[in-house]
Amino acid sequence: MVDFGTLLDDPVYDSFGISVTLWTSTKAPETLTGLDKMVEINDGGESGITIPTLRRAILLRLSELTEKGFDPQCLDQANGARLTIASVDYEVIAPAPTRNLREVALLIGEDP
Repeated sequence: MVDFGTLLDDPVYDSFGISVTLWTSTKAPETLTGLDKMVEINDGGESGITIPTLRRAILLRLSELTEKGFDPQCLDQANGARLTIASVDYEVIAPAPTRNLREVALLIGEDP
């Protein structure tokens, strides 16, 4: 059976991918290939007003995450998820929705 996801995604990650080191409080650092991306989220405050906004995210292949032993459901602040891109540390805030099931987007925030 032909894996069309790999045929579509691999050339994009090979051409435009960046090296990302990802770890959590329970998982040692692993190097993956990711795409730097802006994702649209609905940011709501305590007032109940929802405002569509863009946040920085890293797009990672689900197959590579699971191959390296990461559970995508545990990549958030509560589990101490962090990543490094070009020697800059980032806190993983939360997973964000993606348009396909082959990728996971992680919202990130730069450490002060």
